[in-house]
Amino acid sequence: MFREIYYEVVKVFSQKKNYVVIGGHLMLMLLCYIAFKTSDSRYMNADIRKMFVNFDIFFDGMFFARIALLPTFMLIMPIFIATVAGDIVAGEIQDGTLKLYMSRPRSRIRLIVSKMIAIYAVTVLYCIYFSLICLAIGVLSFGWPAESQLIYLRGFGISNNISIMSCSEALIRYFMTMFYYSFSLMALGAIVLFLSTLFDRMTAATVSGITLYFVCYIMERLPFTEKIAPFMLSRVMNFPDLYMNVIPTGRLTANLTALSIYIMVFTLCSIISFSVKDIK
Repeated sequence: MFREIYYEVVKVFSQKKNYVVIGGHLMLMLLCYIAFKTSDSRYMNADIRKMFVNFDIFFDGMFFARIALLPTFMLIMPIFIATVAGDIVAGEIQDGTLKLYMSRPRSRIRLIVSKMIAIYAVTVLYCIYFSLICLAIGVLSFGWPAESQLIYLRGFGISNNISIMSCSEALIRYFMTMFYYSFSLMALGAIVLFLSTLFDRMTAATVSGITLYFVCYIMERLPFTEKIAPFMLSRVMNFPDLYMNVIPTGRLTANLTALSIYIMVFTLCSIISFSVKDIK
């Protein structure tokens, strides 16, 4: 099993799509840097500006990293994971390599499980990489983090827009957010893996997964989905509440439970679908 997982991870990292996602993330960092350098605190909410004499003192490296990390995990990573999961089965069917691999007696269940674990390994590695890059660019560009950290999350749909915490606590929350997203992205990965076993073209599986994610993202904001919105894929995947002074453990537990159900159900569906699939 470990050998199969290792080979799957190596295959993912040997593809050119890795350069695309890294380049796209660096472009996002450049845009965030330009926005920070050219923005003015007077555009902040008036109630926020009244709380501080000099709002700009909180614009340090960790503040930049926090702001840049959320769009990385909410936009870039879902698209990338959908691409990886969509290609991991359907792409090999399209290239004919999977048919050659399965010409010898091999366990299809073992193969799907190894691919699923490989997707998670790639997700964790990229989440760690992006988190460290955001932090490094922030520190190099805006200086070492101050002892008091301003947590400004206006527009992310949580109960409080602003809070203050120590640098060490803010750093812990930063990496907690990273590990949460590394797990939550696996729900999307499991869904796209299932789609990858249904289609024989990686573009069909990838586009279907990306479309599903963004449709959920739009639907959760519509009035008629209010009751099911807390359980929709995009809602449980994105959880900025980890930056609140008191983490809502009830909602966190509910989200982790929903994500686990997504992962287990669609991994099982992938196993069943691939077990009966006629590989051409």
